[in-house]
Amino acid sequence: MRHRKPRKARRVTAVARAAVIAAVASTAVAVMGSTTGTESAVLAPYHWQQIPVGFTMADLQHYVLVPNSLAAIAVRARKAKAWGANTIRLQITQDRLVGEKGDRFDASYMHYIRQTVGFIGSLGMTVVLNAQTEYSPHFNANEPMPTHATHVFWRHMMALYANRPGVVFDLFNEPRYATWEQWRVKFQALVNFIRTHADNPIWLEGLHYASTLEDVPMLSGANLVYTFHHPVTPWAGMAESNSDSWRASFGYLAENGLPVVDAEFNDDAKTYHLPKPTRREYLIYAKTHHIGMIIFGLSHRLLREYLGLIGAGAV
Repeated sequence: MRHRKPRKARRVTAVARAAVIAAVASTAVAVMGSTTGTESAVLAPYHWQQIPVGFTMADLQHYVLVPNSLAAIAVRARKAKAWGANTIRLQITQDRLVGEKGDRFDASYMHYIRQTVGFIGSLGMTVVLNAQTEYSPHFNANEPMPTHATHVFWRHMMALYANRPGVVFDLFNEPRYATWEQWRVKFQALVNFIRTHADNPIWLEGLHYASTLEDVPMLSGANLVYTFHHPVTPWAGMAESNSDSWRASFGYLAENGLPVVDAEFNDDAKTYHLPKPTRREYLIYAKTHHIGMIIFGLSHRLLREYLGLIGAGAV
């Protein structure tokens, strides 16, 4: 997550919404943990095997990783499990693993990744692997969209986790500085690459640092989940945070039967401009539309509030 330049949100048009509905009707629809064939556009409420509920952890982005780092992750993962989470999303530094050009491989870093994924899996939780290219200490290339190195990154991940139950591929963290057509070309190629080797669920993040899915092109392929970060925007002045802007940005996809996840939610009102009354309205909106909830940081309060809304039986 970064401090970003304000941008004004647009409203999805009737024509664009109709196009999305038509695309959903003709595209394989993802259900978390399984693969389906072509489905009707009107699936709501669609049926997740489980709604993803949990936390995003950035621990593997730390430059210094030692055995104590794994111990700290284990403590956090146990807490998350005890609180009722079923999913942990891990941000992994792409350039550290394979280099900016995809021409090297850091075996010691992969060791920490394997140990972390193995432990979280041993708790019976879903692990979401995410390629992270924003600035981090000693790795400052800050690639805004998938590159050749991203394909190399996923080749290494698939060597270990292809078709592994409980492992999700979140292809690229917070795409930025691109048009939807550029996004479509880059991400369809990446989906095609993954699908030649693996059927793991794939998470696809929206544009503008994943702040919106408005007008997102429907990609071809089964087991695809569309994700966003934060309700509408982390930028002041981009859009008023209410049910209308939520619907325009991502809710219309859920209404039309597509699995949708907020893969980074943080209710810091100063940074994300979501005051407490609006926070509860947002959580209710997410619950009503079967939108998954992955919280950035280990906030027991936020998880408890969301779980209290959806009820234990819903996850």
